[in-house]
Amino acid sequence: MASEIGRMGRAPAGPGTDMAWFDVTTAWQGLPADQQRVIGAAAIAAGLGGNGAMEGRRPAVGFAAAPVEAAILLGRAVAAALPGPFAEGALPDLAALGIRTCRRCGCTEQCACPDRCAWAEPDLCTSCCTPPRRRVVRRRAAKGARS
Repeated sequence: MASEIGRMGRAPAGPGTDMAWFDVTTAWQGLPADQQRVIGAAAIAAGLGGNGAMEGRRPAVGFAAAPVEAAILLGRAVAAALPGPFAEGALPDLAALGIRTCRRCGCTEQCACPDRCAWAEPDLCTSCCTPPRRRVVRRRAAKGARS
């Protein structure tokens, strides 16, 4: 059953949270071809539209509409194909897609924590590490961008 596919991609998120990581690549591989077609086409439309909008391509409204409309369709299609993870609040394991992600909160390079975190470890941000380590790393981070 599709809702049982892709359960845990890695250990549950950090202490004090009830988040679980959802293995998106395993979920994709387990979907029937018809669901893969709809979800894949929506993802491509979102990517092409988003890139076109950022590059200022014309017609501007068409490129701006594509990622919005595709995201709505994508959300509905994924929720229908994988109802379990939506109901459980599973956090997508973006590390499975090669995106650097904090193991405790899920922040990334493009979506950092509200306090503008940096990387304390390859998979741990300064907002989620212990306070003494956080101070040392923040001093280093103040000298440069998130590294």
